[in-house]
Amino acid sequence: LPRYRLNLDGPAVARQEEITAGVLPMLGLFVSAQPAPGFQISGRLEGGQASGSAMVNASANAVWRITPNVALGAGLRYVSGHVKDESLGIGALFANSRLDFRLGGPQFFANFAF
Repeated sequence: LPRYRLNLDGPAVARQEEITAGVLPMLGLFVSAQPAPGFQISGRLEGGQASGSAMVNASANAVWRITPNVALGAGLRYVSGHVKDESLGIGALFANSRLDFRLGGPQFFANFAF
């Protein structure tokens, strides 16, 4: 399991704690199609929940293979979730604490294969 170091620093708190993060089991669906030679579209939707923590990951991409070894792509991505304080190991410090996160937007990428 991955280990992280959490540093809390402020006027009322100065604390450092090492925590061990568990794995959140995910269940998902992935689809891919090639409507034309050299062009591929794909989508992914997955999510998971355990011990009061949850996560959703979704993306849709279009990829144009310029050569057999080089491809350019663009798409949209959305990730959202929350982790409860039991997973972070800081429940004694902050009662009912929770870490919420969300990101999303366009993405552009290049793939190189050799």
